[in-house]
Amino acid sequence: MRAVFILTALFLFLPSVSSAAKPKSNQPKSAVISVDVEELRAGPGAAYISRGRTYRGESVRILETSDTGEWVRVEVSRLEGWLPAKSVRLGGTPVKSAPDAGRDRRQSNYAYDKSGRRRRLDGQAAGSGEGLGEEPVEDRIELPEAPRRALPMSASKNTISMQVGVGAGVLERNFQADIEPESFLSALDVSAPGLATHLALEWRPLPIVTVSAFGRDVRLGKVQVIRPGDVDRTIVELSTEAQQVGLDVLGRVSMGPFWVGGGLGGRYLRHAFRETKPVVVFLTTSVVGLAGVLEAGARLNAFDMRTSLVYVHPLSIEQTPLSSGTPEGSLFEMTAQIGYRLTPFLSLYLESSTTGFNVDYTGRATHRDTVTRDRALVYESATEENTLSGFTVGVRWSN
Repeated sequence: MRAVFILTALFLFLPSVSSAAKPKSNQPKSAVISVDVEELRAGPGAAYISRGRTYRGESVRILETSDTGEWVRVEVSRLEGWLPAKSVRLGGTPVKSAPDAGRDRRQSNYAYDKSGRRRRLDGQAAGSGEGLGEEPVEDRIELPEAPRRALPMSASKNTISMQVGVGAGVLERNFQADIEPESFLSALDVSAPGLATHLALEWRPLPIVTVSAFGRDVRLGKVQVIRPGDVDRTIVELSTEAQQVGLDVLGRVSMGPFWVGGGLGGRYLRHAFRETKPVVVFLTTSVVGLAGVLEAGARLNAFDMRTSLVYVHPLSIEQTPLSSGTPEGSLFEMTAQIGYRLTPFLSLYLESSTTGFNVDYTGRATHRDTVTRDRALVYESATEENTLSGFTVGVRWSN
């Protein structure tokens, strides 16, 4: 009888042991959230970042259980993640009005890869924090970073640029005086090539305001003339030089890659010839004037282009060491430049410029011919045309 009782007990006990030894089923199971709110984690642990939130009464599908049994991988509203096992209840009745687990506003700005890493919608990493044990910042909104776009030249503000160049220039002068035809002052026409240097600074305190200053210098030029009063017609070589300085305040408006501008400024010019003895052939002429500036430019890929047209109203015209009379004249300036950007801060540039001024003199002149005849020859009207042209090649730096 005792044997029968033991066999019966073993028969009833063995099925339950066999059933407990079976592995956990991988078949999805339905469950509902049993707590007010729970973070849906990227992995089986509180240290993983949150993928969103779940709320009491929401229906979830259990896909997997962690080795420890403390976490379950679930699917809710097409979003997968891990929840503490104690926060879900198998079966149960879902609440129809429960909030959508994907409604967390962060879900519209990033997604997760298969490794549980957070990435922006463009595929770039958006930061993780797995393993750091940091809780998510509830109100943080992370948006994909917009691609950076280079600003047009006229849209930058508070920038400084500097240009330094060297090249060649030509100083030309044509002088005609109302004097006896045999006098050397009746017609003089010379052209003197020389070495040109260029320096320019530009400051943009505001996107539409530019302050620019520049200086040009042409020297080491030579011209040959016949020594006045020399019966042997000896050739004399005269050295020449020219300087030009400008300061402008301009307003600029951009239209895509193009820009236009205008403003006011000032100009100083000096065209100088070495003094000859016993009679001065060429006088040194200096001009100070008020400038009106129009300019335009474009930035196309790596190329920068600009051109300007300047009219100068002379405020002062002076001659040394003598005078041709009372002056009245006008001045113009044209400049064109093209640059190629090697880096965001360094460019090569080529610039060409032409500056010309015409002056009419009236009244008795102190400049006279004392060697052609035995008496001084004088004139009471004269015309002077000066042109300084050239090109420079250099580098431009900007911050």
